[in-house]
Amino acid sequence: SLITGDFVPAIAETGNIFDYLDYVDTLQKMDSLNQAGEYKRAITWWLSSDAVTVLATTYPEPGLREELDAAEAERLAEVKAAMSEEELQAVISATNSEKIKDTDTDAYLSQLQAVTVASLPEETRTYSLTDETGKDGVRTISAAAEVDDIGRVMFLLPAEGLSQEDLHWYALYVSLLGQLDTSVHTQEELATLITRYLYAWDLRFNMFDTYGTKDYQPYLRAGWVSLGEELQEGYDLAYELLYETSFADTDALSCLISRELSAQKSAVTYGAYTVMLYRMLGASSPMYAYYDHMTGLSYYDFLVSVNSMMESDPAAVTAALERIQQYFFNRTDAICVFAGDPEIFDENKACADAFLQKLDARPVESVTYAFDAPAMSEALIVDSAVQYNAIVGDFDDMDLPYTADLEAVSALIMDKYLIPQLRETYGVYSPMHSFLENGGAYLLTYSDPNIRETFEVYKALPGFLSEQAIDQSVLDGYILSAYSDLARPEGELSGAVSAIISRICLEPENLKIQHMEELKSLTPDKLASYAAAYDNLAENGHIFTVGGTAAVQNNADLYDQILDPFAS
Repeated sequence: SLITGDFVPAIAETGNIFDYLDYVDTLQKMDSLNQAGEYKRAITWWLSSDAVTVLATTYPEPGLREELDAAEAERLAEVKAAMSEEELQAVISATNSEKIKDTDTDAYLSQLQAVTVASLPEETRTYSLTDETGKDGVRTISAAAEVDDIGRVMFLLPAEGLSQEDLHWYALYVSLLGQLDTSVHTQEELATLITRYLYAWDLRFNMFDTYGTKDYQPYLRAGWVSLGEELQEGYDLAYELLYETSFADTDALSCLISRELSAQKSAVTYGAYTVMLYRMLGASSPMYAYYDHMTGLSYYDFLVSVNSMMESDPAAVTAALERIQQYFFNRTDAICVFAGDPEIFDENKACADAFLQKLDARPVESVTYAFDAPAMSEALIVDSAVQYNAIVGDFDDMDLPYTADLEAVSALIMDKYLIPQLRETYGVYSPMHSFLENGGAYLLTYSDPNIRETFEVYKALPGFLSEQAIDQSVLDGYILSAYSDLARPEGELSGAVSAIISRICLEPENLKIQHMEELKSLTPDKLASYAAAYDNLAENGHIFTVGGTAAVQNNADLYDQILDPFAS
């Protein structure tokens, strides 16, 4: 976007920058404005009088470092030449003498520490929510945020009635919206309108887990940030994207599907360890199994078949995508979310009600899915010169409930065990360890030259915890670090949206306070007690390796199943 014409005086006069935005032929305008000196004039207008604005530019001088080093060496040689033998010996003796340890260092550091674990505040930001359910099961949730005339709009359309055969079509449908013409605008026109009226446009398939269970609710999620005066335009454009996108241009559709296939192949190749992580988490979590089905290897296989269908039967592809479009033309059990200025709550609700009234009100019958489960140990062959090795398990596998102190435990294990053992001993680029409250635990190596050695390190972890002699002062450092993440404030809109999502997921209102209390309760004895959980993880967890053909085949006896999606 470029400001055109005599823009500096005009903006100063009107105060409305959007009157002078032009989104067409952007690169040509940039060049012409630069040639005309408009950028220089803008900088002069806005920045040159600012006393605190500084531009510093450094230019390296080749060979200067060597000249300075040579001059310093010459100076030191002159100093040495001027010293007596006794003075030289005194310097040598002082250098070789045993240094006296400053036993007060810890005391000095403790005096500098302003916060202790005991003094950590247990508080969190709360938001005022309104939560109503009307006819057709439509639920409206709003959260007041301290902003003026702006808000985050989000609506959720239930996807739980889609058949398992239609899930991949649903994923493809989501990826295509905004990249095709609608019945009203071309794709190029849509790009401009989305930038104007759907700021931070967010369209995706979304799963909300139900707290304390393995249940989840799948939704089509659409959202954006809007000014109060532009709410209606945003809803109209969102409706157009969702329900008036045309899938009839098979040439454009074929190109986009081919591009989606290439992107998915790249995602699997270069992000294979995350693909396998979600696959293994899905072994015990229906929600992660759903996500893996929508984004992983099976979605790639689906795209391969659809790409072929575009040559043999493009009408069938168009019909399938229109079927998904029609499925979501339904307001039953939808959730309308708004986080922002309470002064525009009513205006947003009127826009949301008008949006939903255009849709059908058909009943939604929940479908139970049966996805293929992974083997206990798997390898995925990709074009890679290094490996990624992991062990993954849920909390049932570990016989362990999730508590927030595990965040400090995982950080300590990274520093005290995984990095020394895997990076410093075996040359792993980066080991990773984390807990997912709604999933489980994983130990993972990124860019690993080994396979068997890494799994042996994982198996020895329980012994480290049993034998460690870490005192409370060391643990407190990890508690403080993890607490800073837990207590980090969110933005006004994002915090309000998080509060709404917590309500949808049925999380306890004091969950963050509970996590703070759990985190502060970590002691050396409790740390040692987690050895049994890691022993269970090593015994019951799923393992996987991602790597090249030779590395995987040389260790084939470790795996129950070897996956080779690209016929390497």
